Amino acid sequence: MKKVILLLSLVMSFSLFSAEQNMSVEMKSANFYPWQSSATVCAATTRCPNGMVASCRVYGHSWSSIPTGMYNSCTWRVVPGRFVHCQGYQQVYNPLYRMYMWQWVNIPVRCF
Repeated sequence: MKKVILLLSLVMSFSLFSAEQNMSVEMKSANFYPWQSSATVCAATTRCPNGMVASCRVYGHSWSSIPTGMYNSCTWRVVPGRFVHCQGYQQVYNPLYRMYMWQWVNIPVRCF
């Protein structure tokens, strides 16, 4: 009886070992630069009680060092019918250098 159990266990272990060798193995290359980045736009719009439209738009950059969460360098906020608020980068004319340059701006727009 012991010989039968031993023989059965050897046959099963051999069949399991041979099945493992036939399996394909997928190798992934290591990513040494896990961050992601992209350009982004932050825009806010609301209609005021008097019918006028309050809006703002700025640009930013979103980045992530981990795949799950993106962090954004521009922000926007809307209180419907009251005001909009944008913070980010915009091209602003700089008279010192006589050219347009990207500059951090804070734009609150209120309904009157």
